[in-house]
Amino acid sequence: MNQVVFSPDGATLATASWDGTVRLWDASTRKELARLKHDGPVDQVEFSPIGATLATASIDRTARLWDASTRKELARLEHDRLVYQVEFSPDGATLATASDDNTVRLWHMKSEDLICEAVSRLTRNLTQEEWNTYLPGEPYRETCDLSDLEQESALEKIRDQIAAF
Repeated sequence: MNQVVFSPDGATLATASWDGTVRLWDASTRKELARLKHDGPVDQVEFSPIGATLATASIDRTARLWDASTRKELARLEHDRLVYQVEFSPDGATLATASDDNTVRLWHMKSEDLICEAVSRLTRNLTQEEWNTYLPGEPYRETCDLSDLEQESALEKIRDQIAAF
């Protein structure tokens, strides 16, 4: 066993193991509740601050997020080499992962943060076809305010002209 941690409410223990499993235990009865599986040894396990999510770090080059109550895998966060540490921010909004690939990556945990990040990277609105492909069942709406992008583009041109002067 590599690590053991209590859930924030103290009701559950989670263990990370070299056999590629994360086991959840009832802290009062000491009975195994669930077994979560990685494709390689698991170095670390961490509960989110409110205990709703479990993050795991593995030699299989992934950090994984699990729903602590349903035990279903929510996400697989990949690195180029083994992942040896996961840590939630105090507010639970961000997960940090550390890897043997010499990187620390920050992952947004809240959907609204992911949407804001995605929109900040767009240079145009999605077409109806793209919307249907990536957001099936969601009513179409513009994804970014093009007036802000046009203003930013104009500012960049002015900056370039000043720099060239």
